[in-house]
Amino acid sequence: MSKKIIFKKQYIVPILLLAILLFLVLRNNSLKMVLLNNPVAKHVIDERKNAIYKMEGITLSFSAPDSYNYLSHVIEEGTKPDKASLGAYRAYYEKASDFYPHIAEVQAMLGFCYYYEGKKKEALDHYIKAIELEPNYFWNNYNLAVLYLQNKDQQKAIEYLTKAVSLNIDYSMKVTLTSSVYRSIWSQMKDPKKRVIDGLRSGYSKAFYMLGLLLKSIGKEKEAINALNLSAVTLGEKDYSFLKNVEVDVTAF
Repeated sequence: MSKKIIFKKQYIVPILLLAILLFLVLRNNSLKMVLLNNPVAKHVIDERKNAIYKMEGITLSFSAPDSYNYLSHVIEEGTKPDKASLGAYRAYYEKASDFYPHIAEVQAMLGFCYYYEGKKKEALDHYIKAIELEPNYFWNNYNLAVLYLQNKDQQKAIEYLTKAVSLNIDYSMKVTLTSSVYRSIWSQMKDPKKRVIDGLRSGYSKAFYMLGLLLKSIGKEKEAINALNLSAVTLGEKDYSFLKNVEVDVTAF
């Protein structure tokens, strides 16, 4: 009995702190906005874990960016993010990863930030972690394939491109639209659902096209032709001019 009492006492201070934080959040509009801007806190609080777990999520809220408009804009427009502008986002996702290393979307966003900061080894490591946590999400497999392709590792690029195009597109769409981590970004877009769907269709088409060229480069002509045909079908057209925006030079083999 005495052991149980001691065990409970260990949680008195954290629970009181949690109660105070929740009270402040409910009473103060600025604190409400801080919490709303923290998609990771939303994610973990929704999991209905213990009080300490929730308190960590609320604490993390105070490190969250004020807005996700910049990330939303560059992703929607397909432009290359400015390295300096990613610093606050990367710092937030790093802290979120320290608290909650099991959330695949956090690892993926770290991979995204590191990639555009020019730290491709770190980006590779985080995309690998993201796939370990969520193996069936298209974009993580696609992005990892691109990194391997840039590292001149054609076999690994083929492996992850093959996996990416085999995945259920509806599942990846559902993950994107339901994840609170991703929602903070796409909710700022004009027509988020259409943007998510169009982005996936374009992504699958690019993946098929790059896979086709890679297969051709190793002499697998039949498989290459099949992948290139599927690229046109996935996009709904035979114009590959969209590839001009792909950073990887997929023709240089």
